[in-house]
Amino acid sequence: PAGDGGGGKDGPSPRRALVAKKLSQIAVAPAAAAPDPYLGATLNGRFTVEKKLGEGGFGAVYNGVQLLTGRRVAIKLLHPEMTRDQNVVARFRREGQVLCSLRDAHTITTYDFDQTADGTLFIAMELLEGRSLHDIFHDEAPIAWQRMLKIVTEMCSSLEEAH
Repeated sequence: PAGDGGGGKDGPSPRRALVAKKLSQIAVAPAAAAPDPYLGATLNGRFTVEKKLGEGGFGAVYNGVQLLTGRRVAIKLLHPEMTRDQNVVARFRREGQVLCSLRDAHTITTYDFDQTADGTLFIAMELLEGRSLHDIFHDEAPIAWQRMLKIVTEMCSSLEEAH
């Protein structure tokens, strides 16, 4: 319709084209995410947190270093808001105790679990690098039954000890 500034069949009006050009020149910066407070932190003078590997609803897992030995570790940290729930805290502590007692050759070695002065709960464990089973199954399917049997047998060995 006339007067809407749309320009009709001849294209946009000069005014609308100018507004569109100005809008396209405005740089919209994404909202800055808060810096991760754990990156670079040292936990109880024993572990330095270096890089986030993944995150879930209850916590996050980081790549880190055990300072005394220089050993590369995975550090599981419970989200701070989760420490308000005493059931979650008790479950995390039980998990740390159980993990530290496992010795099966097919189970990740857990080195330590603790709580920092500010209440951060963490578990430090062996860091395995390489391809995940998910990636292997996806990239190499179908997997030979002999190989699958070996993988499942090793998984069951670990689960048997844990349960």
